[in-house]
Amino acid sequence: MNKLKNIIILFLFISTFTFSQSIKTKFIRSGFLMSSTKSSTQTIKFSKGNKVFLVEYAGNKWWKVEYKGTIGYVVSPYILLPKEANNMKDAYFLEQLTISKKEDSIKHRKDSIINIKNRIKRKNDSILNVTKKKRIDSIKLYIVQYASDSLLKVIIKKGAHLKTQSNLVSDVIYTFKKDEEIMVLDYLNGYYYICSNLRCGYVSKLFFMTNSLISDDIDNPLMAELKRIKEKETRDKLLIELEQKRIIREKEYIKKYGKYTYEKLRNGQYWLGMSDEMARISLGDPDDINRSVGTWGVHEQWIYREYNLYIYFENGKLTSYQN
Repeated sequence: MNKLKNIIILFLFISTFTFSQSIKTKFIRSGFLMSSTKSSTQTIKFSKGNKVFLVEYAGNKWWKVEYKGTIGYVVSPYILLPKEANNMKDAYFLEQLTISKKEDSIKHRKDSIINIKNRIKRKNDSILNVTKKKRIDSIKLYIVQYASDSLLKVIIKKGAHLKTQSNLVSDVIYTFKKDEEIMVLDYLNGYYYICSNLRCGYVSKLFFMTNSLISDDIDNPLMAELKRIKEKETRDKLLIELEQKRIIREKEYIKKYGKYTYEKLRNGQYWLGMSDEMARISLGDPDDINRSVGTWGVHEQWIYREYNLYIYFENGKLTSYQN
């Protein structure tokens, strides 16, 4: 009996906490909840005016909601979005842009390599003109500090040429007098970017001792690690650029249409008389456009299969819709 009582108390606590984090609103159209944002499986039917709780923003105009005890997903044109919903959107975009701080060896190696590479690039142009002490302080210190990453350490052969660029005709910075263990920082066009004895440059892969790390196979451990680092840099840069463009575009729309009208568009609403640009802001790009041109002008039918919606424009103005 006590065990059952404890389970009931725990359930009530979790339900109360979840409810407190949700936002109460209502449906502005009839439709069905979906089991996920990528599934066409319908879970429960709802009607216009029914109360619903927003749980979180799921991206691409999808919202995770709770309706009559059922968790599901619905796109924004079906629900009234209060101002508080913007906080959920902001939290979603912030989560996409935040770099994960995992405390594992792979993450540590990524940060170490990026840090070393950035430091070396800034110093490489002037490295031959500074004193030995400054060289040690600015470069060798960082290489020694992170040299424990054995995955990126390989043996380079005696006679290898360290070059300024990753090609055959570039200048030789240094010629190795003996076999030496070094740490690889990057790979480009058959050359590895390395640092040794305060000198940094490119060495052909032909001068490395053959092992499981040095090969053209992109799936070997070394290449896979370098590939992951570059992909993450590109992905993070792209997310930041997309968010910056979204903010700039949002300011332009507010300036053009006013804050009140833009909020309606942001919530996925549409109405007679709106322009085709406003429809794209509100509903996104249509799946298909059927266009007729005559002496009367241009007639267009926009089809949104996801919403089961058809909207009609006459010379760029919405004149009717069907759902």
